[in-house]
Amino acid sequence: MEVAGQTQKVHLNGRDQATVDFRLPAEAGRKLIAQYLLFGPPQQIGTRTNLVLAEDYILKSMPTVGFSVDEALQAATVIIVGDIQAVSAADEERLKANGCQVTRLGGGPYAIEQAFAELAKSKGVSPVPSERLRAPTRNGPGSENSDSA
Repeated sequence: MEVAGQTQKVHLNGRDQATVDFRLPAEAGRKLIAQYLLFGPPQQIGTRTNLVLAEDYILKSMPTVGFSVDEALQAATVIIVGDIQAVSAADEERLKANGCQVTRLGGGPYAIEQAFAELAKSKGVSPVPSERLRAPTRNGPGSENSDSA
């Protein structure tokens, strides 16, 4: 429901109504949400994995978390969790065009877990460029894709 700048009637208990004024002060360029963690569609298996990987960060940093690009447009900072199959490049560009500072955490589960650890250390502000946060997928120490190989 689009409510900003509108007056809406709200049913309180099924029979009583109240009128609520949703007009917001006009503050040019001010976003309503400080940080939004944007995941892909909830029905995707990768999204569930990414939510588990983000759990510690979410509990520590308390960002707004969701699956909606439209909601994310209200945020000053948006962290996209997942690749372009989760949240499209077009949606990422739409967020940037609307003045959101956007970081994408992509790659495999290990890379995303590592990126969240870095974000947690820096209290939610990306300490490294997005390219470093999109580390290649790694299967673990000693694997063919391992940094130690």
